[in-house]
Amino acid sequence: MHFCKACRENLPLLSYPRCPRCLSRVDPELTSFCSICQNRRFVFEQLFACFEFYGVTRLALNALKFKGVRPLARFLSQAVLKNLPGDFNPEIYDLLLPVPLPGLRRLNRGFNQAEEIAGCLAGEWNIPMNTNALKRKKSTAPMSGAVTYQARQKLIKGCFSVPDPALIKNKRVLVFDDIATTRFTVNECATTLMRAGAKEVDAFVVAVSALY
Repeated sequence: MHFCKACRENLPLLSYPRCPRCLSRVDPELTSFCSICQNRRFVFEQLFACFEFYGVTRLALNALKFKGVRPLARFLSQAVLKNLPGDFNPEIYDLLLPVPLPGLRRLNRGFNQAEEIAGCLAGEWNIPMNTNALKRKKSTAPMSGAVTYQARQKLIKGCFSVPDPALIKNKRVLVFDDIATTRFTVNECATTLMRAGAKEVDAFVVAVSALY
């Protein structure tokens, strides 16, 4: 898949205002934080993203995930590097952990799209990437098949494990994924990591879509 110069230079950047913690849309005249973050329902400290999940961003991510166009991982990583959030500082993190896929899905796909993109970014950010510190302990159906907020929350709960807590103990961890919709996947990762002894967990995704 090839994108013309105009498409490459016009990926849909995030529009604001948004909650500074989870990036859901907010009314700045009413609040700075969304109602979910006011009630501290998320365990991660902050979610970072560059793009909205539509247009070229959606086409590229879907082609990478579902059509196996792996060179798009480099394209997306370069787009991320050119459009980093102003408050993102990679120097504070000890580990970069891509969200793991269920084993069968990774086997069928042949790769993990989050790991592919994160692998391109780890060297640029100078953050050690570890693909063994966070594991899936059970398989789930794709999140896209769970159509309600509650169904997605139930689907992802208890999916992850930290086989060797010494790898993340007292460390500031950056979890990486391709997209965040409900934020439940990155939050479940953060929950698992904090319970295993991480000092702090943030998350970074290429794109966000509407929060339910």
